[in-house]
Amino acid sequence: MAMEPGMITSIEPGLYRPGQWGIRIENLVLNVPAATLGRREFGEFLEFETLTLCPIDTRCIDHALLRADEIAWLNGYHATVRERLAPRRSSGAALAWLRLRTDADLSCRASRGAGALRLIAALAQFVASLSGASSQRASGATPAA
Repeated sequence: MAMEPGMITSIEPGLYRPGQWGIRIENLVLNVPAATLGRREFGEFLEFETLTLCPIDTRCIDHALLRADEIAWLNGYHATVRERLAPRRSSGAALAWLRLRTDADLSCRASRGAGALRLIAALAQFVASLSGASSQRASGATPAA
């Protein structure tokens, strides 16, 4: 079935290690007519409007793995999350958390590396490091400083 305006689908980049662990980022998106392309000789094009609005935790991203266009995507996504959710939180801890987790200065800056979906490799490295830490705890070993 071809995608049509109004359909909802999910984008689920992920990495799974059989018998070990997996990690995935999942967003629901709405198919909408692409405003920038319109109707051309090849037909009508669609683009995605993000429906799932939750900050991506950037604390576990190795920014050196990201390109400038990926940083721009991640920062743009976080700006959208902040713009659409902040009005629902007038003050307090929830709003402070939202601002912290969607702040481009804290998430990804082009000067620190490159913002968006080489993310899975970075997240996979993080999860792998957790696997090592949990096996050290189970054996009673102390992680090296």
